[in-house]
Amino acid sequence: MRLIDADKLKEIPMFNGQYDKKNANENFIFGIETVIDFINELPTEPVRCKDCRYCIKEPNGELYCDILAVGYEPLGSKKVTEDWFCADGDRR
Repeated sequence: MRLIDADKLKEIPMFNGQYDKKNANENFIFGIETVIDFINELPTEPVRCKDCRYCIKEPNGELYCDILAVGYEPLGSKKVTEDWFCADGDRR
């Protein structure tokens, strides 16, 4: 996995508003602004299961995820490892 440095991206002229808005193609402008909005919404780092509020640690040390329960385990949660992560993770 490669994490992006969103602060570094902001140094690129197109990402900090330094492009010809007057003469540029309208679709180009919309595309750049959409990408910028998308990047600004990305999490800065993944939330690992061990740090997630949806993760339940059993007395025996096993971890279970309540988010992944749907479709996996009919009456419980999905077993996960400490270093696993997903798109729905929320830090405790």
